[in-house]
Amino acid sequence: MRRFPLWRLSIAIALLLLGVCPSPAPTSQAQTTLPREEYVYSIAKSGDGRVLAVLYQDYRLTSTIDLFDSTSGALLGTVDLSPYGPMLVALSPTGDRLLWTDSTGYVGVYDVDTKENEIISPGGAFAHAMIVWSPMDDIVSWTEGRSVHVYDVHTHQDVGWLVSDAERIVSFAWSPDGQRIATSHFAEGGFEPGERRTTVQLWDVSTISQLMTTPLLTIDDRGGNSAAWSPTGDRFAVVESGGFLVYDLTTDLITTITFSDEVRLPGIQWSPDGSQLATGGTTIHVWDTTTWERHDIPTERVVTTLQWSFTGEHIFHNGGLRGLYLDETPLVDVLRETAAD
Repeated sequence: MRRFPLWRLSIAIALLLLGVCPSPAPTSQAQTTLPREEYVYSIAKSGDGRVLAVLYQDYRLTSTIDLFDSTSGALLGTVDLSPYGPMLVALSPTGDRLLWTDSTGYVGVYDVDTKENEIISPGGAFAHAMIVWSPMDDIVSWTEGRSVHVYDVHTHQDVGWLVSDAERIVSFAWSPDGQRIATSHFAEGGFEPGERRTTVQLWDVSTISQLMTTPLLTIDDRGGNSAAWSPTGDRFAVVESGGFLVYDLTTDLITTITFSDEVRLPGIQWSPDGSQLATGGTTIHVWDTTTWERHDIPTERVVTTLQWSFTGEHIFHNGGLRGLYLDETPLVDVLRETAAD
């Protein structure tokens, strides 16, 4: 991954292409377009990789989410979901709509262009561990305990449920073609001897029915944390204690990556071309997905959420207290220095 020898030039070119022309002496109005320097709670990315949605640590107290261009880092705007306080967000394939959920279990879809905010699932039951916008333009999904609820936002109809016999689903990922889902399970609290504490399952959703209970594949005692599908569609990765596994659908082989400096990796993301895999933690580890050699990006704090830039040259993350970071640098500093040049 090329890191920053020409970052000022590349960011400046991207800003010009967007029609953002930084001034050497920015006014107070221009200053308002800089990103917030608040600790980032989560980062979501649109399916086409062009838009980022950033939720901040004070999500319980605010209803606002910032949208960024993932090529330049430019702040595109702020979404206000009042009176709801979003806890998780996901972006549509083109980044024009937001899927969100709050701590009471409400699920909604916000249209960035029309500013309409539609509730598609009432709250009151329980908070959802994860929400995902599928590769299809109108299909969204979220966890409900041991199940994944799939919903069509165009027809306003339930598409179906994946109901597992394993533990609570803590993460899941759609294949790029929308034909399969990988789920990662973790048993919290007490469990009986012999019961599975962690599980990975693979589901065929090409012809999803109202109720699906039989996965294509179950891998017991593996996974238990974040799941991510490669953009090429032939592999998916699941974080587990001390590392992560990569399952290859073409060979049915599992590659296990372990290392002693991390007990639990908070996040995992494939690069846009699938040639690299980035994991969070006390340091960002970037892995070559052919040789499994790695290089590191040092951070100030533990990274719990990260996303690749559109080009795959940089990584956005929350490894510090000054808002969104681009590789080793707060994004606000990158934009300020670019404007100064």
